[in-house]
Amino acid sequence: GEPPPPPPRAVRRNVALRTGAPNMNGEYLLSQTPGGKDTQRRFPAHYRDYPRGVEYFDVYSPKISTLYSQVFWKGLEPVPL
Repeated sequence: GEPPPPPPRAVRRNVALRTGAPNMNGEYLLSQTPGGKDTQRRFPAHYRDYPRGVEYFDVYSPKISTLYSQVFWKGLEPVPL
């Protein structure tokens, strides 16, 4: 298939905004710490629920194919941000 289009050149820095965007891999499951209580209930599991908003950016790369048991461990070409 065709690679995705490049991102826009303008990048907003040091700005955290509330987003309605879904988490890339669904709800985050948080591990209970020893002696802790109600961790999953007390801490946001979705970016949209973070009280001060979130900040993120996308970086595009060539297609990477691995098997589930393999680890991709290779430096990629630098990407100007």
